[in-house]
Amino acid sequence: MNNNNRILLIVGAVLLIFVVIFAGVWIGADTGAVTKRNEVLLRKQSIYTAYLGRYDKVQFYTDAINSADQQILSQITLLTEARVAFAQANNNLNFEQADDQIEVIENTFISLVSYMEQNPSNWTTLGITEDFIQEFSASTNMITNAIETYNEAVTDYHNHIEVIPNRWFLGSYTHVEFYQIPSLSTVIPS
Repeated sequence: MNNNNRILLIVGAVLLIFVVIFAGVWIGADTGAVTKRNEVLLRKQSIYTAYLGRYDKVQFYTDAINSADQQILSQITLLTEARVAFAQANNNLNFEQADDQIEVIENTFISLVSYMEQNPSNWTTLGITEDFIQEFSASTNMITNAIETYNEAVTDYHNHIEVIPNRWFLGSYTHVEFYQIPSLSTVIPS
């Protein structure tokens, strides 16, 4: 083998090694960027899942408050109507009607007390509201954690596409916005 052939063989081998290294770095950079971008998307979905959990809990407590209020309000309405009817019957000296209203008042009162005894933790809107505030705080913590995890994934993705040599191969990849919600810094009433 003459000198020219050796030089061509060495140059060819160096170019082949360079192409293999270049392709390997490019493929690694692209695969890493795709993996990290998918992680960002997964973390964003986690934020939405945390919000969905919050909205489900809000709906549950809203229904519970409305249900408790309806149960209590209907019984209080019955008590009020019976009390007015009793007062009118008493003023008119209609003792039979007064006795009927006493029975309605007593039965409704017993029903109301029974309801409160059977539902001690939620018979008042105040009790339900306290539980709701606790759940709201817990869901806020879950959302905040999901946002922090998402933003960490975004930072990891940004770092991957910005470092050299990845920057040279991933020029078409764009930055992803961080997730921010100003209302999460609002103090929740207790």
